[in-house]
Amino acid sequence: MGQHRLSDHTTLRLGGPVPLWLSHTHEADWPDLARAAAVHAERPFTLGGGSNTLAPDQGTTRPVIHMANCGIRTRHLADGQV
Repeated sequence: MGQHRLSDHTTLRLGGPVPLWLSHTHEADWPDLARAAAVHAERPFTLGGGSNTLAPDQGTTRPVIHMANCGIRTRHLADGQV
């Protein structure tokens, strides 16, 4: 598995290597990703589409969780909360 660079996932093409790259396409993947990220000493950085991300070219020591799912679904609870 090759090393991931944030620059490959940001629209400005900024950002260096990351120590751990976790990606998901379905919300059912979240528990497994959270467990994998929890073994790291630093809390994970969550990356969406990368259009509002300025990342350092030297990289980061934080694991990255890339939200690769498409679309957002909501459900309304009985008390009106989303």
